[in-house]
Amino acid sequence: MFEGHTFPLAIKALVTKYQFKDLVVVADAGMLSEKNINFLETENLNYIVGARLKGLSEKIKKPIFLHNFTQIPFFDTTYKIKIESGEIRNKRLIIDYSQIRAKKDNHNREKLIKKLEEKINSRKPLVKKSKYLILENQGTIAGIDTKKAELDKRHDGLKGYWTNLKLKSKNKNKPLQIIDQYHNLWKVEKAFRMSKSDLQERPIFHRKLERIRGHLLICFCSLLVMKETERILAPTEISLVKTIQILGKIGQGEVILGKLKTTIDSELGDEAKTIYRQILGH
Repeated sequence: MFEGHTFPLAIKALVTKYQFKDLVVVADAGMLSEKNINFLETENLNYIVGARLKGLSEKIKKPIFLHNFTQIPFFDTTYKIKIESGEIRNKRLIIDYSQIRAKKDNHNREKLIKKLEEKINSRKPLVKKSKYLILENQGTIAGIDTKKAELDKRHDGLKGYWTNLKLKSKNKNKPLQIIDQYHNLWKVEKAFRMSKSDLQERPIFHRKLERIRGHLLICFCSLLVMKETERILAPTEISLVKTIQILGKIGQGEVILGKLKTTIDSELGDEAKTIYRQILGH
């Protein structure tokens, strides 16, 4: 089942179990649909979610495009929204600009358009769903939509965030604090990657619910061990993957010299010693 559908149940279970007082849900735009945002508003829970700028109305986008991001690095404004209960609430839109992101956005668009032009000129098959293609009657490709490309350029380097967190004081809920909280999502995404790749959490071959729960519990505990090991080893700048490789070569073996048998230990290299000292120090 799609995570967006299980989201309300998971949040309710967390709030019930842990009695969070100031819970702030941080998620990307794909997770927090309008329905889920309504749910959070109804439950009086705070959120920070990625905003799809290109999907916003021109009325909302106009002041964003007029804003001078070189002087003030973010745009912060509030809109009124009506939730399912009919109550009017404030919804805050924060936009930040990155020159690096702008270059990347421009590069990706130009690369895509160049590929499309090459395929059109060589008459190779094209995916007609591309937004930069001009389609005539019966879906015939007539060329590149340069107007659409120019409109998209306005969004280069911009990233938006919706939140219902109010700017309570000079030191709390500032735009850059909200943005920093959202950017911490990479840690969650990294944990998911570790669960899926390193721990091979899925596919799950169990049928019974208690076995499935047991499997997930073991994987979760393993993830905690990995994350804690990463934290402990951070000052050494030795990655977790490299640590596993180094320690995997260390062990005990038996050497036979004629009729003589003796047990020997592997010699510890400098990196192995560093790892051991760091772990034992904790």
